[in-house]
Amino acid sequence: WIPADDHSFITGLSLIEDDLDKQIDRTGTIISPPNVTPANLVSKTLSGIETLAFFAQDTWKASDKVSLVAGVRHYSVDSELKSSNDPLLVPKKTDDSHTIGSLALVFNAREDLTWRFSWAQGYVFPTLLHLHTGSLFGQGNLTRPNPNLQAEESENFEIGLRFQNETLTADFAVFANQADNYIASVRASNLPELGWSPRENTYANLDTAESRGAEFLLSKVLSHPDIEWYAQGSYIRRELEYASFTTTHN
Repeated sequence: WIPADDHSFITGLSLIEDDLDKQIDRTGTIISPPNVTPANLVSKTLSGIETLAFFAQDTWKASDKVSLVAGVRHYSVDSELKSSNDPLLVPKKTDDSHTIGSLALVFNAREDLTWRFSWAQGYVFPTLLHLHTGSLFGQGNLTRPNPNLQAEESENFEIGLRFQNETLTADFAVFANQADNYIASVRASNLPELGWSPRENTYANLDTAESRGAEFLLSKVLSHPDIEWYAQGSYIRRELEYASFTTTHN
């Protein structure tokens, strides 16, 4: 949509449907001297999730050098465990709706130099693995689902600078992120109300997760137009806050 000469407006609607028909075959033993007990498992689950989203974004070219971009997105999510032969997995429906926004300022200092400043909210609904089916994926024990999980919500900030001409591109940015209800794998003993074995894992919402970092991109086009050298990298420092302790990862 072009409501005015200096505005460009975009609207859209997206629908995503996922179905997961999953089977886990597990063969092994539990050794608890003097007993050795077979631990065979065949678990079958059928689950599905539907995500409907409406979004709108307006780009306002305030001047030859300054542009302002504002956006909004609304989510409506329905998730369901349809069936399972595991008596501990009870068919259940989970739904949620949420609206997020974003705002960015782009300043073209020169024809080849651009600054950007952005803020955006994030929303991540738990996956089918998180809510309904769990996972094995090479671990020595199962990671069980948690149907009581809440969606992750976050605030994201970024300041970036890009230089770009016909042959050279250099981009550098610093960013910060704070997420509430961050989803992580924990020992099932931390959530005894779910009824899983203390030896197993499950998923839980952490209080907060804070991330800080920087990233860069450098690329150079050689005299031959089909060859471009590039390097990129990032550094992230993340602090996860559990109920009784805090960890930091770099």
